[in-house]
Amino acid sequence: MIPDLSIIMASYNADKFIGFALDGVVSQKYDNLEVILIDGFSTDNTLEIVKKYEHILNIKITSEKDNGVNDAFRKGFNKAKGKYICHLCATDGYLDSTWVRNSIIFLNNNKKYSAIFSSGAMEIDENGKPKYMWRPWVQQIYNIFPFSQHKNIAFGQGEIFPDMGWMVKREVFLELFPDETDVFGYGEFNPFLGFIKKLYTSNYKFAVLSQISSYGRHHEGQWGSKIPTETKTTLQDFKKHSQRYFFSLKVKKTDICIRFLSKFLRILLFFVYGGFGYYVTKIRDRFAND
Repeated sequence: MIPDLSIIMASYNADKFIGFALDGVVSQKYDNLEVILIDGFSTDNTLEIVKKYEHILNIKITSEKDNGVNDAFRKGFNKAKGKYICHLCATDGYLDSTWVRNSIIFLNNNKKYSAIFSSGAMEIDENGKPKYMWRPWVQQIYNIFPFSQHKNIAFGQGEIFPDMGWMVKREVFLELFPDETDVFGYGEFNPFLGFIKKLYTSNYKFAVLSQISSYGRHHEGQWGSKIPTETKTTLQDFKKHSQRYFFSLKVKKTDICIRFLSKFLRILLFFVYGGFGYYVTKIRDRFAND
């Protein structure tokens, strides 16, 4: 039987946190999924921990030397058999217990959408204690507008949603996922940004669901913390592309109006939900971790 979902994980010496990530998969209580773990030949107890889950999860393990996290994830994506694909960081957090089922139900019931993003995520500290909600004003914007306008708004805003909060049809993902030689699409460290850029500029539709997808862990050396610096050029290029789209007149007048209205509401909601305080907190965290 074809799995409904393939969850791709990459790991290397992740024994401190990988159990929490896999517990999050178990908590989904969703039988028809597979976990594909690509391990970079860990020298700690990572594999011993993962093997303890083989009796409760359909988990496929490959452990061998690789060329870093991009190489590992690409291997995993090519092994995936599921109807849909998502990814899960081995050390940076875990999925909310309702996320898989809710996301699959939406995609199965709304065939015109090839992917979903989630607009909610909780930031947690190294011990799992909640810190703050990821950009709470963003979640409210997509609550206001119908699903049919979500791609229009997201592209115009240059929106980058929580890392562990997207799900996409496997064939669409494999079609759009960029090669290393694709300068426009491929991030130095985060290839998912390249996929997002390709999805935004494609004809495929996506919706943004108002749900908490994941709990992102803050800790020294976390994978997610490297994304802003190591994909700076790719992020800048994406923002430029979204700005050109925002001011483009080659779309319906209704879409243009919604684009400008959503921009105004974003500014308003940023103040309402304490956006300045949010970023002050993040800056303090960054300096504390440095």
